[in-house]
Amino acid sequence: MEIRNWKWRCAKAAKGHESLINGNWYSCKHDRPTTQIHLDLFDSNVIPDPFRDVNADQLQWIGECEWEYMAEFQYSDIKKFEDLVINGLDTVATVYLNNQELINTDNMFVKYRVPIREKLNKGTNTILIHFKSAYLECMSLSKQYHVFGFWNATAARCHVRKAQFHFGWDWAPRFITCGIFRSIVIESYVSKITDFSVVGVVSSDLRKVEVNVSVDVYGNKPVTVQISGFLPNGQQKAQESFTASRIGNLYKFSMNNPVLWYPKGYGDQTRYTFKCRIVSQHERVEDETERKIGFRRVRLVQEPLQQQSGKSFYFEINNIPIFCAGSNWLPPDSFHTRLSRSVYERLLRLAVDGNNIMIRNWGGGIYECDDFYDLCDQFGLLVWQDFMFACGLYPTKPDWFMKSVQLEAAQQVGRLRNYCSVVVYAGNNEDYSVANMLGIKWDAKKTDNLQNSDFPARFYYEYFFPNTVRNLSPGTEYHPGSPFGGAKCDDPNEGDLHQWGVWHGFKHSYQQYDQISGRFVSEFGLVSYPNTETFERYCSDPKQLVPNSLFMRSHNKADEDGKRLAGYVGNNLQIKSRDFDTWTYLTQLVHAECVSFAFKLWRRNWTGRPGGRYTGGALVWQFNDCWPVISWALCDYGLQPKLAYYAMKRECAPISLSFQRIKDKVSGWAASSVLTETVCTLEIKLLQVDTGKLLSQSHQKVTIFPNQTTELVRDIGVSSQVVVSGRLIADNNGLISRASDWNQPIKNIKFKDNPKISVETSSNGFITVSTDVPVKALFIKPVNGDGSVKFSDNGMDLFPGEPVHIRVSNSYSKGPFSLQYYNK
Repeated sequence: MEIRNWKWRCAKAAKGHESLINGNWYSCKHDRPTTQIHLDLFDSNVIPDPFRDVNADQLQWIGECEWEYMAEFQYSDIKKFEDLVINGLDTVATVYLNNQELINTDNMFVKYRVPIREKLNKGTNTILIHFKSAYLECMSLSKQYHVFGFWNATAARCHVRKAQFHFGWDWAPRFITCGIFRSIVIESYVSKITDFSVVGVVSSDLRKVEVNVSVDVYGNKPVTVQISGFLPNGQQKAQESFTASRIGNLYKFSMNNPVLWYPKGYGDQTRYTFKCRIVSQHERVEDETERKIGFRRVRLVQEPLQQQSGKSFYFEINNIPIFCAGSNWLPPDSFHTRLSRSVYERLLRLAVDGNNIMIRNWGGGIYECDDFYDLCDQFGLLVWQDFMFACGLYPTKPDWFMKSVQLEAAQQVGRLRNYCSVVVYAGNNEDYSVANMLGIKWDAKKTDNLQNSDFPARFYYEYFFPNTVRNLSPGTEYHPGSPFGGAKCDDPNEGDLHQWGVWHGFKHSYQQYDQISGRFVSEFGLVSYPNTETFERYCSDPKQLVPNSLFMRSHNKADEDGKRLAGYVGNNLQIKSRDFDTWTYLTQLVHAECVSFAFKLWRRNWTGRPGGRYTGGALVWQFNDCWPVISWALCDYGLQPKLAYYAMKRECAPISLSFQRIKDKVSGWAASSVLTETVCTLEIKLLQVDTGKLLSQSHQKVTIFPNQTTELVRDIGVSSQVVVSGRLIADNNGLISRASDWNQPIKNIKFKDNPKISVETSSNGFITVSTDVPVKALFIKPVNGDGSVKFSDNGMDLFPGEPVHIRVSNSYSKGPFSLQYYNK
């Protein structure tokens, strides 16, 4: 039975809000099994919308109060065993049942199971949860124990096992939430399956899988466990049984010629259905459950390179080397409990459609809900999973804290091992970088007594976490942190790298990404405004929709980002106006250019020669937002793609044509993730930008080699007012890829003032756009601002004689549309 119909009240108020303490209970305005205090205060009209206007800045008192939740439920049929299963509380809480204390919690990532049979009443029962202020708790702990270093928010946050971004980040507001983070359930049973996990270790030749089954059974008598496995077509492929009692029941068996799971674009996402049931001595089925399980072989390849120094860092899935183009994932809302599976499905579908192969679940957020991982399995998205430690030096004392972290790691790896999409765990996000910044001396070769060193969290990252992954999830890779490689974690020739030479750091130009690469770039990016409709929805005063207004400063959480963004826009684009629509477009355009240059230049490093996988992947920071904000996101809080989303989609297509201009010479190549050769025609045109005059045109047959970069042309002579347009055309005249190269920076190019852009609408779900002269970054939007309308491409460059066909969803292909383009 799932507990719902919660009520809330204030138990201890922050200064100035004492009137909230009146003893009254207030019903939640929803019937969800999970809830958070900010949402309930908003639903009850106690506070305004936390995301609207500058309200976030005025609601910090909520996190300094203590709150209580209460629910009543009826119970009549009390069985032999009754457990209260608490799947997650946020965060520092005491739980009572019928005025009897059950448990104290201090970790929102830990699940608790509490026997309650002796405390249950026949009839009405009351569960009450008292939440302390996690903010005041962590501040108190930081005074008792050593305060370590940090980036973002406060060092004190490291003392509480709570989503770290709740304390504020350079893209997130500070909302110190509390509430029922995951559901609370009462389980009644004689015998109960409390955990069922299936982990497959695939042989190197892919012909066999060793299946490791783990079953935990609660009850007082041994039972027979029956395991069966079925393919999607219903064909049974496994049938096993064994006797089990209590927890830790392990059983192994082998399957020959398994049907494997592949990431999108490399094969099918096949998952077996494994069923588990427990049968009593009298052949009565006491409990049963099932899981969808995919089998895959994962290998993180770190081998010496040829012709360059260092080692490779790339992933093989089922013996196929894969360039992991992808994004960093953040919690899609500051208030997790209002998220539904449909939100996850929309965002992850956008990721798949945008040619993401890998999603990194970043370490300052949460271990995501099961829906997230199930959808990644279903869609064929690889998951890089951080442990939830970010930008700080975490303690190992007091002892209860370390034990809580160990329990968290064991529970989360035990849960996530059932998802084949999870291919690697990383111990933390940027904690080694913080240690280096603070000048903490640590020796990678010294691994004894780490918990008592100046960098005690290395005990987690280099000892406990890797052992946990090795024991609970064999066949899944582990990496000590992100970034991590070389002697001090930031070596561009080994391991993964957070490449912030553009934006942070030395503020390089994004055209130089080929000079500041890494073996695997797990973070990079640039900031832009969200789509205009998203900010308009949360701003009451249209006069505030200008750069540097009070509203804009409130919805921009990074220091000096306004100045930095203006610098990147000004260095690359002409600024004719700073009105809201124009400025939003310009920031998104420079963001898109940054993402385009990064992916195309780093993907070029994926060569096919032995020892030549110089860059094994790139994960843009960041894919999504947790609230309406100026940020690095490809998709804003309204789930609307920015121009950078489409730039990534084009550059990370299965076959992508690209160009690079160095002074007055242009080279071109094709990057392919396709596993077979592709024979096609390469068309290259040189055009005068301001007139559209065709200066030259060539066609040649080319062969694109499988799963690597193929160099196609070099030393094409151009001048600053000449743009290069290229297309790869299949033998059936179908378009494989299109690309262009403009003189950089674009602000120095002279464009025609009023190009003749045509939008031909239809009733078949497509529109066709064409032009008489070259056009940079055409942005098409529905006139009515309907955010549900989706485009298969947007922000694309246009050239004379090359009409572009775009699929439009939501029956909107008849328009009307508004058009924005550079230099308009």
